[in-house]
Amino acid sequence: QPAPVITKLSAKSGPAGGGTSVTITGSQFTGVTAVSFGGTAATQFTVNSPTSITAVSPPAATATTVDITVTNAGGASGASTKDHFQYVPTVEGVFPNSGTTLGGTSVTVTGAGFAPGSGSTLFKFGKTKVRSIECTSTTSCTMTAPAHTAGVVDVIATVGKLSSPVNAPADQFSYS
Repeated sequence: QPAPVITKLSAKSGPAGGGTSVTITGSQFTGVTAVSFGGTAATQFTVNSPTSITAVSPPAATATTVDITVTNAGGASGASTKDHFQYVPTVEGVFPNSGTTLGGTSVTVTGAGFAPGSGSTLFKFGKTKVRSIECTSTTSCTMTAPAHTAGVVDVIATVGKLSSPVNAPADQFSYS
């Protein structure tokens, strides 16, 4: 039996926390025994037909781009640009979620896909960059809120070139 071939993904990105449903289109999907995202088994998968599989992305440690691989008795699908899936960081909470326009509030941001270490994960409050960030894990970073005009902004995390999608109201910070 020939190894599977992936030609298209219905979703090319999802949160690092996992849970994205992806329809994989290709060929040789009869008898598929495994679907993986960057070497980690899919949370679940269903072979819909010899040319279609629906799989759910597992959690990833940090934001990154991985190859989705489908395996049958003939082997694993070869890596190509058509099987790339991007895990993006996700902001799931901002504590506290308000502060003064002068900035200076110590804020802990929780989520998924952050990169521990100095300078690996960047944050913006609206369009204003945060200068001092400490990420102690892939799910928590502490920072000082920058000065900003009054109003509500989204807190966006960036790892590499991958940025968190707007996740209102969980990612919002209110300036007054």
